[in-house]
Amino acid sequence: MPFTIIIPAHNEEAVITRCLTRLTDGLGAGECQTLVVANACSDRTVERARAFPGVEVIDTPEGGKGHALNLGDAAARHFPRLYLDADILLDAAAARAIAAQLQAGPHLALSPRFEPELQGRSALVRHYYRIWTQLPYLREGAIGNGLYALSAAGRARFERFPRLIADDAFVRSHFAPHERGLCAAATARFYPPKRLIDLLRMGLRIRFGNRQLLHDRPEARRGTRSHTGGQLLMLLRDPGNWVSLPIYLAITLTLEVGARLWRRLGLRGRWLRDQSGRSD
Repeated sequence: MPFTIIIPAHNEEAVITRCLTRLTDGLGAGECQTLVVANACSDRTVERARAFPGVEVIDTPEGGKGHALNLGDAAARHFPRLYLDADILLDAAAARAIAAQLQAGPHLALSPRFEPELQGRSALVRHYYRIWTQLPYLREGAIGNGLYALSAAGRARFERFPRLIADDAFVRSHFAPHERGLCAAATARFYPPKRLIDLLRMGLRIRFGNRQLLHDRPEARRGTRSHTGGQLLMLLRDPGNWVSLPIYLAITLTLEVGARLWRRLGLRGRWLRDQSGRSD
């Protein structure tokens, strides 16, 4: 059965070509509806997306990821639906596996396995992602990190995407743990920030998004938590984590303190988008 992939894109000319090249290579005609929703783009995102035969492009002057996702949903014809950020690499076989697992049930929401490309990253960033890739929530259906998929019943859990930064946490908050799952047959690759300062910038944006979500939806707390202290300490069983875990905890603490300070100063996180991972 056909499925739909929705790609919200704001000024993504640096990555949209590699995203669509990886995704469309191997997809059969009529197998998948691929929608790129270019929102408030001032670069060549639209031009580059339209260069791919079969890819439908919606060009809207209004910005906002939530707005783009809603436009994509309005134009989508099929379920399951995959919501994919333009800087994530997903191939046709992985997209097909995610759709097939959702169609078979019983899960309402799925995520793939996520693999960071760490070549060219600083030592501190590599240590951070060594721990990040072992977090329990990634093995329990993270529903986020730039890619998640919903069945028709899963998408019916909410009416519209809100105008929030943390759309993934918003979606995840609508599902109990047993309703979301991991598609072990699918791997999505992404490019993390290159330097510690880039990682901190991205982390602050994520925390701003989570705080915004919790302000509007206090019940969404389960959608923003990725681990507990006990789960992290379990990672010390692996001697290879003895250096990485303290670094991960130090960076996490720095982000928490930084987010609180930033909030007290009245600053916002919308401009804290990492660009370093888009230059590979």
